[in-house]
Amino acid sequence: MSHRRFCLLQRYLYFSDNAAFDPQNHECPKLVKVWPVLKHLNEKFSETVTPERDVTIDESLMIFKGRLGWKQFIPLKRTRFE
Repeated sequence: MSHRRFCLLQRYLYFSDNAAFDPQNHECPKLVKVWPVLKHLNEKFSETVTPERDVTIDESLMIFKGRLGWKQFIPLKRTRFE
């Protein structure tokens, strides 16, 4: 996809209304822009997949020192690919 097309899609694609946003009462204020999409996906995933007894969750480690609300840099935790 070209940069021009991406900018055009980004200009007209909205998932939430900025005027109706209330940061004190929202479930997750950092994800307010995509919250309706995430909520819909979570509902659909929970309808289709029912976890059984033995479920394993893989934690992958990434080297990251940027500023994101949902990622955390832990300097004492070793990374796998050094």
